[in-house]
Amino acid sequence: AGTAAGQLSGAGAGAEGEDKLAGFFRRVCSMLVKDVEWLPLTGRERGDLALFWVHVFTSCFEVPRVAAHAMKLVSLPLWLSLSPGRLQLELDQFPQLRRHWQHLNVKRQSNPAPKPAEDLEATFLPTLVKRFLEAVQSFAPSDPSPSPEKAKNQKGRKDDQSLLFVERSCELLTDLLAQLHTRRFLRTLLDDLHVVETCALSPIGASTGGLPEGARFRGLLGRLSFYMGFEIEDQTGEALTPHQVMTRHL
Repeated sequence: AGTAAGQLSGAGAGAEGEDKLAGFFRRVCSMLVKDVEWLPLTGRERGDLALFWVHVFTSCFEVPRVAAHAMKLVSLPLWLSLSPGRLQLELDQFPQLRRHWQHLNVKRQSNPAPKPAEDLEATFLPTLVKRFLEAVQSFAPSDPSPSPEKAKNQKGRKDDQSLLFVERSCELLTDLLAQLHTRRFLRTLLDDLHVVETCALSPIGASTGGLPEGARFRGLLGRLSFYMGFEIEDQTGEALTPHQVMTRHL
């Protein structure tokens, strides 16, 4: 992951360098988005892929030409994955976003087959969240008194559950929520998908009776929950009023 991040920040200058950088972004994104590339990956490889994105949105984010590509992945097209009711609620609350949304829809309707880069802007993070929740929910509840054979089989399954990917994906989402410019559209999507609640109800994320190997993940989930509930307005960064805080939790 560190080498990949270095490749991003060290891509050549000029138009050729920008083309290489854009192509590298698309290539790494497609490894997560496309089933044909994702499914053959091992748990370790999936964890390394998530770590790569942690590097992109932290250390490499200080490089403007890298940030220009990364910011597109946390922009308004994320809301194409919102439920219709939640989308309407957000657009009613922020009329200025409605104009941008209408422009986005006109652009997509005029080009039913968007360019690969444009499609990734709408699908990359929603797909990552989907992969993350699938991995979280794949852990089977522990058997308090398994037979030796069953215990052996359980251990083999747990080793295959991509715990590393789960932990690093949780870390990535938390890092994105901790920065206003990457939180702006993402928090609404995570809230609409009930990410924290789904994790907290899973065998690996449950605070009571959770799997022993999920201890670190539960700590990371606590940080994710904290930033999900951080009392600022996502679009402006202003502190929420007590009424807005109550409304958010309804």
